[in-house]
Amino acid sequence: SMAWGISPSLTASARLFFGVRRDNLSLEIGAEASLPSTAHQADSGGFRENLIGMGAAACAHRRAISACALGKVGQVRVSGFGVDQPRSAAGIVGQAGLRLAATVEFTGRWSATAHLDGLGLLTPYTVELNRVGLWKMPRLAALAGIDLTARFR
Repeated sequence: SMAWGISPSLTASARLFFGVRRDNLSLEIGAEASLPSTAHQADSGGFRENLIGMGAAACAHRRAISACALGKVGQVRVSGFGVDQPRSAAGIVGQAGLRLAATVEFTGRWSATAHLDGLGLLTPYTVELNRVGLWKMPRLAALAGIDLTARFR
């Protein structure tokens, strides 16, 4: 997936998930991680940030289309560079939102799902460097991606 709003710049993220479905309803749990994103200051200092965490979704399906309620909790990992006393810090972040998705079946076992997630930040998070706020996680985030799924019966 490509994510906006979980790091200082557009970044890639991936997830590994397990879901169960019965008729038109499904539940999903999974682990997620983003690639590190870097933010630079004019004085050559800056920070590197990535997010790891887990999420859950409850979905309703109608033919190939689905809509889901999402909840995510994760750890933001930040490390400073180009400063006198580089530090590494971590903090907890929570998000909730919605997912819209469309699925294409390849075979009885394999399918691909394109999805768009909209997330609201539940826990404000600001990255500080030299006691100055450099980046504040936006209240809204979006992820767009494609999931490859294998069905086990």
